[in-house]
Amino acid sequence: DITEYWYAKKSLQKRYELENLINRISAKFVNAGYDQVDQVFRSSLKMLGEFEDADRAYIFLVHEAIGEIENVYEWTAEGIEPQIEYLKHIPITDQNLTLEAMKGGQILVVPDVDLMPDEFEIEKKIYQEQGIQSFVLIPIFSENKLIGFFGMDAVRSKRDWNEKDEFVLRQLGDIYAGSFINRAIKKRLERNENLLASTEILAKSGSWR
Repeated sequence: DITEYWYAKKSLQKRYELENLINRISAKFVNAGYDQVDQVFRSSLKMLGEFEDADRAYIFLVHEAIGEIENVYEWTAEGIEPQIEYLKHIPITDQNLTLEAMKGGQILVVPDVDLMPDEFEIEKKIYQEQGIQSFVLIPIFSENKLIGFFGMDAVRSKRDWNEKDEFVLRQLGDIYAGSFINRAIKKRLERNENLLASTEILAKSGSWR
């Protein structure tokens, strides 16, 4: 069937282009200085959002210690209202079923928010309030622990993301995880170096006890 062949070829071409995009994003992180990482995160969301023709792309971090999730980066297409300022301190509760699903390693592809099952009723209302018609969420893991997730929304019309892109999107999740961990290590080293410098100054001044 020529139609099936055409769709299969188109799907393979898109996946190849997506893999190239992920490789370019990875290179940006590798070459970024410590003070450039925030911009690379934002740039990566813009690249991904535009490639996938999404209306919004974002990254959340999961703060288990304080029981919150936080929207840390966001990109929106022209004419789409940003939501990041409203999503800074979201409490983690038993009703965060999407979060529980991602802890199990699932990628969530929801082509129609209105058709979400009844058990997702509370989360469905939140998505509807934001005007979201469809979305995809990809977990970000470090040492087998969910540290965050990234995703894309469709606001202007419903759409379905290709589940065959799952492997490639998981690779981007690994890149994000590595970048978050690397930045945390650099921040800790910088703090230790500053503490050491302060200690040396105190010792030289004779004020150290």
